[in-house]
Amino acid sequence: MLDITGKRFAFVSTVLPAETFTVVRFRGEEGLSRCYRFELELVAEDASLDLAAVLAAPVAFTILRAEGDIPFHGVLAGFEQLHQMDNYVFYRAVLVPKLWWLGLTHHNQVFLNQTVPQILAACLKDGGLSSLDFDLRLQRDYPAWEYVCQYRESHLAFVSRWMEREGIYYYFEQGADGEKVILTDTKVAHGPLPDGETLHYSTPSGLQHFHREEILFELRCLQQTLPRRVVLKDYNYETPSLELSGQADVSTKGRGEVYLYGEHFRNPAEGARLAAVRAEELLCRERVFTGSSTVPYLRPGYTFRVPDHYRADFNGTYLTTGLTHEGSQAAYLLAGLGGELTPGEREPYYRNTFTAMAAGVQYRPERVTAKARLYGTLNAKVDGAGSGQYAELDGQGRYKVVLPFDVSGRKDGKASAWVRMMQPYAGAGHGMHFPLHKGTEVLLTFIDGDPDRPVIAGAVPNAETPSVVKDANQTMATIQTGGKNKIAIEDKAGSERILMHVPNQGSFIRIGIPNDPPPGGGPPEPPTTPSPTTATTPPPHDEELSKKVSELEQEIKGIKAETEGDLEFKCHNKKESISGNSFTMVIGAEESIYLGNYTHIKFISAIDVTVGLSLEFKMAWAWAFNVEGHGRFAPQKREFALDVSHMHLKKVDLEGDITHLRGAQQTLTGEVAQLAGQTSILAGTTERLAGKTSQLAGSVSMLAAVTDDIKGSVTTIQGEQAQMLGNDLRSIAVRTTTIGDETNLIGVGLNTVAEKTDLHAENTVLSGLQMLI
Repeated sequence: MLDITGKRFAFVSTVLPAETFTVVRFRGEEGLSRCYRFELELVAEDASLDLAAVLAAPVAFTILRAEGDIPFHGVLAGFEQLHQMDNYVFYRAVLVPKLWWLGLTHHNQVFLNQTVPQILAACLKDGGLSSLDFDLRLQRDYPAWEYVCQYRESHLAFVSRWMEREGIYYYFEQGADGEKVILTDTKVAHGPLPDGETLHYSTPSGLQHFHREEILFELRCLQQTLPRRVVLKDYNYETPSLELSGQADVSTKGRGEVYLYGEHFRNPAEGARLAAVRAEELLCRERVFTGSSTVPYLRPGYTFRVPDHYRADFNGTYLTTGLTHEGSQAAYLLAGLGGELTPGEREPYYRNTFTAMAAGVQYRPERVTAKARLYGTLNAKVDGAGSGQYAELDGQGRYKVVLPFDVSGRKDGKASAWVRMMQPYAGAGHGMHFPLHKGTEVLLTFIDGDPDRPVIAGAVPNAETPSVVKDANQTMATIQTGGKNKIAIEDKAGSERILMHVPNQGSFIRIGIPNDPPPGGGPPEPPTTPSPTTATTPPPHDEELSKKVSELEQEIKGIKAETEGDLEFKCHNKKESISGNSFTMVIGAEESIYLGNYTHIKFISAIDVTVGLSLEFKMAWAWAFNVEGHGRFAPQKREFALDVSHMHLKKVDLEGDITHLRGAQQTLTGEVAQLAGQTSILAGTTERLAGKTSQLAGSVSMLAAVTDDIKGSVTTIQGEQAQMLGNDLRSIAVRTTTIGDETNLIGVGLNTVAEKTDLHAENTVLSGLQMLI
């Protein structure tokens, strides 16, 4: 090796003998929240060094001094063989800390429910550092983040931007065996330089100062104008009505303000803290000190004191924030080799330039690392803990998803936080939402391109989850759920229809051209030539019922509702049914109709009700039938049992073999009232027939009552035998005629009063205590 007397610098690789290299010259840079970097020009006698082996091994560069060496440990970012001079080969080495390795690892991953310190530690370890290589000296508590995404970023860029956001910064401690990166958020973590906390100031007087003892020979100050305040604002959908904002004063003498939106804070307290960090980021750069020295042990992250500056207010304690090292011992080496020397290299030297700030001001890193932005969309899949039979949502209707780049292997809904889904219609108590099942592919979009704020933009089909509308049914708009509930709208010319289908109980409602689902809830048949629909036929009770059912099973071009189960209609206010031509109801077994208060049924043309077994009407209070045209009621047997019945009709025909009208009081009122039949009996306590014309005709006619009045202009009582018996019988009229084969009027008091009264009957008996017609 070269024998250099008074060697000032050394470089050692752990895979080579300690004396392999000699340092010709070097230049290095370091600073707070920066990886240091030293470029060294080396010379060695070995022309065939294993470059890969040297590159992979730990190395150390040392500034040699009698009071104590100043080491810089690290690894090589690059190692280059240069040229040869005589028997010596020149090399160039780039020394960096192990933290630099994080820049080689680019990742896409998701952190769930972790704090910023936890995220930083995970990335440091994944980047190649052990727990002995870093130390988190943090003063503040950091809340957990539900979802943090690293997208297309190196570990170094990812941790750098998060530290810059939170006001965390780092520097390095150099030990005997290696370096350690210190992460901190407080000025309390900074201590004085271990090799001497006082730097003496001396005015420069030429190049000789580059080669003198360790002194500070230059200290300047830059004062900058700052904004007056910082204002932050954001939005949190979990507290949408809460105004999220924070502000902090920067300088009372400042101008203007910095307004930032979308810093992604979740509550006002967090906004106030971030605003304070942004204000400190500006304030620590209000007064920037720069200087030059020959003190080799200056280090970023450590403090030093200046006691003897010519300006009194510059005397004080400073925190070193940045440093540039420069040194050479080429004068000893190249003089013997005949090489060229640069100005200032006639003698070995070391010098540096630095930046510093008042140690009492809190340092915050400048936000220089750009945040990765994800504009556009990203594929993902809905995930969940269950089988996927039913959609899995939380109380806010959000979903878990699996991102395509996720390599964590987390399953069953543990690969992401809850993510909202955009909807075409939403609001307080109203909206639209079709739940997504596990395995559904979705497209994610990101608010302001922020990977930490995903939203499901919509679902898309793929080969495993194909679309329900394809080339085979391109004219159909379809909504079909995971349970096979379906709404289909067919737009094909001549086949237009809307189908609502529930597979359970084979229930459906179809409007338009038939294409009804088959029994069992399968898919509808293709819309070919219409054919009769298979339907569940109720058990026939007679031939007429079977005929009606058969007719209804034919294709109905209109609206059809069918179910194998129960069908119930409820109307709490008003229900109106209008049949334009005819209305047919087929009841298989039994139907009950309950009319609560008032029911009005109006038949425009005709109505045909066929009852299979029984038909029961229960009226809670009153009912009325109004027939504008012709009404016919012809049962084999019907019974009306009512407390009070009023029938107000112009003309009423009551026909039957036996007709009984019984009651304490029965009233029939109208212009013409006719009761005809083989036997007609009107019985009651008092019975009265009153009107312009009243006829009772038959073989026997009997009016019996306590008091009956027959009054009228003409009263005719005609018959083969007429009997008028009673305690008091009065017939008062202009004309009274009674005609009949046999007419009996019996009563305690019978009064018949009318202008004209005709009673004609084969056998008519009217008896009772009182009857009024």
